[in-house]
Amino acid sequence: MENFNNLFATAEQTADKRRKVFNELKQKVVSEILPAYCKACKAYELKHTFFTFYTPIISDHYLSFVEADGDEVYAISINVQNETIEDCVKNEGNEYLNVPSYQPNENYSKPFSEVTFLNTGIITFITQLSNRLENLNKKYEKLNETAKELLDN
Repeated sequence: MENFNNLFATAEQTADKRRKVFNELKQKVVSEILPAYCKACKAYELKHTFFTFYTPIISDHYLSFVEADGDEVYAISINVQNETIEDCVKNEGNEYLNVPSYQPNENYSKPFSEVTFLNTGIITFITQLSNRLENLNKKYEKLNETAKELLDN
């Protein structure tokens, strides 16, 4: 069994490495990943994309909603036209849909460079961005195939 001094030293080194790599990752999200994501979404003629999380991903994002299943969620929108992140409010007007619906909150809209991402949510956020773009690519490729079939008929 390691003594506490060794454990504390290892914890400090690990925390320093974590801080460094997460800061680099957050910077890459702001400077490269989000702008490229917006460019792709603009090509698909999208205006907003919405994401929900079980933990906050932005330092000053405190609005949360309790869903029907009891889960507390945080919702954000990426305004792909303005390249901003917006907090979301729950849209109670969609009672016929079985999925939660959100709309951007005009009171919280920040350019990517002004958003402070939390370490606790950045990996989840990047994973969701990647998954969303993969799904969009599949969706629009399928629509391309359908349009081509209609042209060929």
